[in-house]
Order: sequence, then structure tokens, then C-alpha cells
Amino acid sequence: MFRPILPALVLLLVLSGCGAENAGDVEPERYAQQVCTGLVGWRDGIAGDSAQLTGSLRGAADVTTVRARYTRFFSGAVRRTDELLGTVRGAGAPDADQGLGYARDLTAALDRTRAGLAEAQKTFGALPTDDLSAYAAGARRVRDSLGALFTQVGGTLDKLGSTYTDSTLNGAFRDEPACQRLTGA
Repeated sequence: MFRPILPALVLLLVLSGCGAENAGDVEPERYAQQVCTGLVGWRDGIAGDSAQLTGSLRGAADVTTVRARYTRFFSGAVRRTDELLGTVRGAGAPDADQGLGYARDLTAALDRTRAGLAEAQKTFGALPTDDLSAYAAGARRVRDSLGALFTQVGGTLDKLGSTYTDSTLNGAFRDEPACQRLTGA
């Protein structure tokens, strides 16, 4: 009498152990589309802001003008990063093996980028304003240091792809056109 129940219980236990572990509830394709679309908008927005800043500094002859234009740039970069974080958080977590960890680690990396931008903005705000040439050179150094922050985001995506090896999720990122724009594929 107990024998037919035992195989059924074993089967139930085996089947309940199958499937993605620590998965979210968003289809991987949808998650990749939302994340990469957000990243492309963020990257393109900051690149456009940087080009606009460079153009607006031509002919700027006083610290007040230079400071105002850099302030606008840094404020915009922080705002864009906040928007990206909102997009990534709003995307949820992918329904993939360790999808919750993937979403957590991506958000943490973007939080670090946001903190780095805020620190750069703070450093910029502390530059001495008594000499336009020195001020502009210091502001350029701060702006140029942002390249490392932006490169880290790309490195994070590469690391996430090798750390979280769910083939469905990695395939979704590989096949998503917005993700291809990020990698130049």
C-alpha cells in the first residue's frame, strides 16, 4: 500500500528541484530588452551631453560660465544614472537560473557608478575658482576620469555574462538588438 506512494513522492521531490534556482519572474528576453534599452539611452545621453559640454566651452572666458556648464553636465550625468537605475530596478529579475543574483549584481554595479559620478560632481564643486585656466584644466581632469566609470559598466556586463551562465539569459542578451548596440555587434 505504501509502495505506489513512495515513487510518486520521489518523483515529486525530483521535479520540485528542477528548474531555475533563485529565478525572478520576468522573461529573459523582456529583461534583456529593458536593461539594454536603458543602458543604450544612458550611454548615448551622456555622450551627447559630453559633446554638448565640449562645444559650449569654446569661447567661455570666465569661471562662472565654465562652472555653470560643468555643473549642468555633472547634474545631468547623475540624473541619467538615476533614471537608468529606475529602469533596471523596474525591469525586475529575469526568470533564469540565479536571475535574482544577476539583477542584484547589475543594480549594485550601477549604484557604484552613480556613487562615482556623485563623487566626481563633489570633486568638481571643490575646484578653486580663482584662475580660469587652472579651473578648466581641473574640470577636464574630473570629466575625463569618468571614462573609467563608464568602462566599468561594460566590464560589469561582461562579468555578469560569465558569472551567471544561464544559456537562456545570456542568449537573450546576445540576441537583443539594443544589447548588440552596446557591444558594437
